[in-house]
Amino acid sequence: MREPREVDWSNLLVLARYLLHKPDLARVTTLNSESKTTGVLTLDGFTDSDWGGCADTRRSSDCTIINVGGSVVIAHPQTQPGTPATSSGEAETRALSRGARDIMFIKQLAEEDFNMKLGVPRLWTDASTALQTAKRLGAGSRMRHIEVAALYVQELVQQQALKVGKVAGNVNPANCLTKHLDATLKGQCLVDLSMVDMSTSDLRMLLNDAKQIELVASLCNQGRKLMPWKPNFAVAVNALQICAAHMCHSQPAILAYAQA
Repeated sequence: MREPREVDWSNLLVLARYLLHKPDLARVTTLNSESKTTGVLTLDGFTDSDWGGCADTRRSSDCTIINVGGSVVIAHPQTQPGTPATSSGEAETRALSRGARDIMFIKQLAEEDFNMKLGVPRLWTDASTALQTAKRLGAGSRMRHIEVAALYVQELVQQQALKVGKVAGNVNPANCLTKHLDATLKGQCLVDLSMVDMSTSDLRMLLNDAKQIELVASLCNQGRKLMPWKPNFAVAVNALQICAAHMCHSQPAILAYAQA
């Protein structure tokens, strides 16, 4: 917001046009079967990169998507900082390293601040070079030009704090945020990003009725000291309550509170 440039104004117009023409997109939160069965939330990350995608600077872009229990909590594309990557392997390795930092941050945040039980983080990529680099020590003879900072994922793999795996490029959810896709793949990306088009779903009527539900907030303080940056209030309404309000407007909805 400070000292905006012409390119920032152009990006703002792109965002405004997107919000204007896509008013019906919504985020969906679900729990996968593995988390329901074991009682431990799964933690999966997906990374992808586009080597030299910028025609002006030849910088690469990458994306990280983090799923907790099957729901997307982070979807973050960016232009890779620093000098441009000199190979596709370097761009993918940088993306994998950033994904490792993001997924370890989510794990520590969930366990230490919210007392959630998470399994061993699993990081997925469709790049064989980045995957092989993560499983060995050092850059190797063919990847000597990569900076040491990009090999943070190696340390996590050696400590068994992170598992890395290969995922096909056409099913990698991070793929849609680094490349231009056709209409078919864009529709698939909505599913990968835990989103749904409310205009083509019966949820539109339920969503309109949910606006009439009176939300009640409860202070959750169970003897623990509340940090100033953490949410002190939490509001929760589940699908059954929305459906009840949709079927019978006369009965008040009962809201449960969630622990902050």
